[in-house]
Order: sequence, then structure tokens, then C-alpha cells
Amino acid sequence: MALNDFFALLLTAGGASAVASWILERIKAYADIENSETKRWIFFGVCAALSLGSYCVITFVPESVLLQIAPYFGIVATVFLSVFLGNSFHAKDKLSASGTVNNPIITADVDSPTAEAIMDAKQ
Repeated sequence: MALNDFFALLLTAGGASAVASWILERIKAYADIENSETKRWIFFGVCAALSLGSYCVITFVPESVLLQIAPYFGIVATVFLSVFLGNSFHAKDKLSASGTVNNPIITADVDSPTAEAIMDAKQ
């Protein structure tokens, strides 16, 4: 996804909602809020800020600047996908969770409930 495509995605309600949801779900203070109405307004504010910020970038930042930062965006986007999709994959992958994968890049939690269940099933 190119930088301009990312900003165009943030202009849509679905794109802003997806990004806001992903960010807010990882913030403990947001998760600790019990009042659903308060959460809804915070979510709305973050979505609006993302959409308006994206609009301002597309409208007011010169195209030459966007072209200059596009390679850095590509690098960060690739690392982001590698880290977060890789972690999601390894959290679901039974072989990685079992500790039987002999790969120094993969750090398996052999004491996890999933790994223990796999080891019990093997016995």
C-alpha cells in the first residue's frame, strides 16, 4: 500500500474505524473504561482526528514532500506487517507454540497452555 493509498483509506469511515480500533484496543487506559458511552465518544474522536488529519495531509502537504517520505512509510509498513502479522501467526501456529520449531527467530513459549495441551496430546 502506497502512502497516498493509506491516507485515502483513512479518509473513509471504515479505514479510520479499523485503524482507531486497532490502536485503542492496545491502550490499557481505554480498555479500563467501563462506561460504553465514554468509549464511544473517544472512539469517535480518534476516528475524526485520523480522517481530518489525513485530509489535511493530502490537501496541504506538497506532493514532493509525500514523495520524499514514501520510502520510509514503505519500510515502516513492511516492518509493521512483519511484526504484528508474524506475532498473530505464531500465536495461532501449534507447531511454533509447541516449542518443536528449532528456529532462533521464532521464540516459542513452551510453558503456554497451548504448548502444554499439545505436549499432553502427544503423550
